[in-house]
Amino acid sequence: MKRIANYLIAMAIMAFTFTSCEDVPSPFGEIVKPSSGDVIKVDPTGTGTEADPYNVAAVLEYLSGLGADVQSPNEVFIKGIISEVSDIDVSGTYGNATYYISDDADGKANKFYIYRGFGLGGKKFNEGATAIKVGDNVTIKSKVVNYKGNTPETVANNCIIVELNGAKDSGGDTPTPTSDLGTKDAPITVAKALETINKLADGGETGEAYVKGIISKVQSYNSQYKSITYYISDDGKEANELQVYSGKGLNGAEFSAKEDLAAGDVVVVKGTLKKYVKNGTVTPEINQSSEIVSLTKGSGGGGSDTPSGTASGTGTKADPFNIAAAIAKCKEIGQTASTEKYYVKGIVVKGGTASGGYGNVTFTMGDTKDDAEVFTAYQVAGSDGESLADGYTVDAGAEVIVYGPIYNYKGNTPETSGKSSAQIVTINGKKTNESGDNTGGGGTSAEGDITAVFGDLDCSNIASIKLSDGTTLSVSQEDGKSAPIYHESTKIIRIYAHNAITINAGSKKISKIVFSYDTYNGTAYSGNDEMYGEVGSSKLSPAKDDKTVTFTNINNSTIKVVNWLDSGNSGGTQFRITQIAITYAK
Repeated sequence: MKRIANYLIAMAIMAFTFTSCEDVPSPFGEIVKPSSGDVIKVDPTGTGTEADPYNVAAVLEYLSGLGADVQSPNEVFIKGIISEVSDIDVSGTYGNATYYISDDADGKANKFYIYRGFGLGGKKFNEGATAIKVGDNVTIKSKVVNYKGNTPETVANNCIIVELNGAKDSGGDTPTPTSDLGTKDAPITVAKALETINKLADGGETGEAYVKGIISKVQSYNSQYKSITYYISDDGKEANELQVYSGKGLNGAEFSAKEDLAAGDVVVVKGTLKKYVKNGTVTPEINQSSEIVSLTKGSGGGGSDTPSGTASGTGTKADPFNIAAAIAKCKEIGQTASTEKYYVKGIVVKGGTASGGYGNVTFTMGDTKDDAEVFTAYQVAGSDGESLADGYTVDAGAEVIVYGPIYNYKGNTPETSGKSSAQIVTINGKKTNESGDNTGGGGTSAEGDITAVFGDLDCSNIASIKLSDGTTLSVSQEDGKSAPIYHESTKIIRIYAHNAITINAGSKKISKIVFSYDTYNGTAYSGNDEMYGEVGSSKLSPAKDDKTVTFTNINNSTIKVVNWLDSGNSGGTQFRITQIAITYAK
């Protein structure tokens, strides 16, 4: 709405200028809309590199392959002709511009939205950037996104002009931030970042900032975007924290696992500060797609005075170490594996699956399932030292006891010594060669029924989510234009048009399923009216109220719920699920 409002204000100003102030020149040339007429077709060209930029048709084609609100993993280069200028901030704080580029001089070809972009070489327009106007030929560099699934654009405050009417910038660096937002060599503190965010309007953002802090907590890893959400503070404690939401690694590199960062690491993060507000709750954050420009491992002390809580246990069978005690013992032992074997008990934070024919499995454990301080059960064998078959899985949330030599690998990773020298004692009280449940969390049950909150599950792979009673959920794209996602910060699964979620209860029959859905800014994300449940050859219609979507009379072990839309495979109303409650047939 803010963008639309800005656009309408700009149009009003133009109208006033043309009728009342024609003798007053604009400092950046006329701000006009392109001439009207039929849209002309231009073939896509370019590969998005600096040597071979996309044209507008090509970047639109590229974005059509990404889901709604999915940012490109890397910056791309795009060339075009400025066809419309909506706003240039020449006197305000941000110094950026919002405008459109097209593949033809008249603006009759498809247009691409440059949202809050900076000038040639990344300079700000309020700090001397070269003027831009309609008709200018530009090549820009930016990450791109299909905002809300219907507005292809550059990522806010990420775009810079690298060539303007044939003039190139020598470096093409990102914009130099103002001193109050820090620099790479002189970043601001977390306290300063929080102070800046508190002054913003709800949902407001700053320009690019550099913030230095100590990681106080590593919250989650997003396997789809290869990013990590974590928190930083000035002292490494879990107070006065700043969330780094879905951030990238050193110099923008992708992360491979949650364990790539740890509490106590000292970082300088480059990104946009944002005052994120949902349901009245304010979350100060560095917005998604930030990157770490400096990383010092493990020198900040961590998120608490003891690892993940108070150490307890003696490491014996009768009194296993908890994870805090195991980590402390590993640091005491050092980088050479202990000759003595110890028992360690914890909750699986990140599960693992045996593979490659090695007969063992690797997973991490904490004192809680969301613990930032973890102990790695590295290459552990089965309960009696037996080899584990490929495909044997230990899932997040399970309570596990392991036994074997331990040490602090490379001085920064407390773990078992590997190569099946350690073994699993029990998982949820059962040996690995006994019938038992290797899952954890996954919901609560009463009289055989189960309710599962997605925030309590391991949703890193939404194509295969296992509940504690063995029932599985599988979320799939089907023929939808946008792929479904698990939104880590809100703990919500988003199912777009023509996506589906399949519930398979195995040997049990399902009687009823109740989905709880999210409502945001007055929109009830309860899916499309054409939504149906596919059971065998039958289709069931759901009942909807202001909180839930319910399917009854299923009487089958499997149901596939499709967010169907008659008008096409995109648009419509998303189905944003927060939890699922399953009633089994008696």
